[in-house]
This record gives sequence, structure tokens and C-alpha cells, in this order.
Amino acid sequence: MKGFRKSMAGEMVERFIKHDIVASGAEMAYYILLFIFPLIIFIIAVLGYLNIPAEDATFFLLLIVPSEAMEFFGKYIEYILTVKQTNLLYISLFATFWTASNALKVLISAMNRAYEAEESRSYIKRKALAVPFTLLIALCITAALLIPILSKSLLLWISNFVYISTILIEYLRYLRWIMAIFTIFNVMLVVYFIAPNIKMKILHIIPGAALATTTWIVMSMFFSLYFSIVNGYAVIYGSIGAFIVLMVWLLWSSIVIIAGGELNAMLEVRRNIKGHAKNRKYKGNGYRGNIKM
Repeated sequence: MKGFRKSMAGEMVERFIKHDIVASGAEMAYYILLFIFPLIIFIIAVLGYLNIPAEDATFFLLLIVPSEAMEFFGKYIEYILTVKQTNLLYISLFATFWTASNALKVLISAMNRAYEAEESRSYIKRKALAVPFTLLIALCITAALLIPILSKSLLLWISNFVYISTILIEYLRYLRWIMAIFTIFNVMLVVYFIAPNIKMKILHIIPGAALATTTWIVMSMFFSLYFSIVNGYAVIYGSIGAFIVLMVWLLWSSIVIIAGGELNAMLEVRRNIKGHAKNRKYKGNGYRGNIKM
């Protein structure tokens, strides 16, 4: 048992129980549910002004959201793409910032707990963090959708002057997968960088971001596969089944995000131990805290 505790897997299990990641994940999933709708409405509204096809607008969501849960978003997306309302854009942007700050608050608490950090940032500063955080997510998702579309259009235009194989143009569809994965990974990096009240190097948070990104995508694919095979829930729960799938997916997504931060914190502890640091403790000192050991 002693050897198990010293292993990385054993330490992660201990952290999972000690920091009650499931409870934090459940709380975070609730706020993400409130956050995800205005965010999607805002992004799709922007894409609507750019005349982006509905299938391209939903591709990114289909990668990270189980297809059954997408039933919940389908009608909203179709409506927003066809009806362009400036008021809807502004309202959804404000709602996104407000709900994002609540979700970020839970995540900040979870990350500080993982690093044993004391929160010293003011309430206003913590709320303000939601602005760049939300804008980054919106910009990354929009870029992930636009770059493949614009690249294909550019190649088609160039093909009028220079021969370009149609196979090359078709291969651009795989670029959407790469952009989607790249987007998720970078969002995770930002989350793990700004959430805990400590200073850290980007290099030190890559393992957690890689774990969260990989696990999230695999988990979403598993959810889609599982519910496509076991479709009895639709008979039992009817139309609310899509909402249940969405909530379960959000819960596990939140757990995965927090677990990635716990992995980064655990590796930080091991680096300190390896460097002969004793009685390590992180304390915020008013400017995202220096590491105290």
C-alpha cells in the first residue's frame, strides 16, 4: 500500500478523494451549463454574420459534445444562423461573461486547493479574469471553424490559375480536426495558467493540458458511441434524454479539467521534492503569489 501511495496513479487517487473532485466537478458542471448556451449563441451569431454554413458551424461542437446532446443545440443553431439580431449578439456576450465568471470561480477554488494556494486576488479581479478567458475561448473556436473554410476557399481560387489536386482540397477537412484539438489544448493551457493563484511556467502545465485534451476528446467519442448503441434511455426519458446526456457529459468534462490541474500540481510537488525542497506550501502574496517552500 505504501508503494501504491508513492506511485503517480496512487497519488492521483489520493488527491481525487482528498480534494473531493467529484463535488467540485458537479458544481462546475452546473455553471458551465449556464455558460455554454450564451457562449454558443454568441459564437454562432458571429458566424451567422459571416454566412458560415450550419454544418461547418456545428462541426467543432460535434467533436467535443456527444451527438445525442447536440439535439439540445441543433434548433438554437439553425435559428441563430438564419435570424441575425444585433441585440441577441450583445445580450449573449454579456450573459457569457457573467456565467463564465461563476464557472471560473469554482475552477479557481479547485486549482488553489490542488496547489495548496491561498486566494489573495480581489473579487473584482477574479470576475475580470472571465473577460479575457471568455474572449479567448470564443476567438479560438471561431478560428478553428474559419481557418479550414477560408483555406479551402483560397485553394479553390488559386486552382483557377495553378493546378491543384482536388484530393489536396479534400484533405483540408482533416485540418478542422487538428484546429479543434489545438483549440481545446490552448484553452486548457490558459485555464491552468490563470486559475491558481501562483506563478508558474507554461512548460509545467503542458502535461495537465495534454491529459485533459486527450481524455476529453476520447470521453466525448465514447459517450457518442455508447449512447448510439444503448439507446434505451430515449425510450425511458423521452426528450429529456438529451439533457441528461448533456449533464452527465458536463460533469465528467469538469472532472477531467480539474484532474488535469491536479496532475500539474502533483508534478510540481515532485519537482520540489526532487530539488530537496521541504515543507512546501504555496501562498498568494497579492500578485498571483510567489511559490513558498
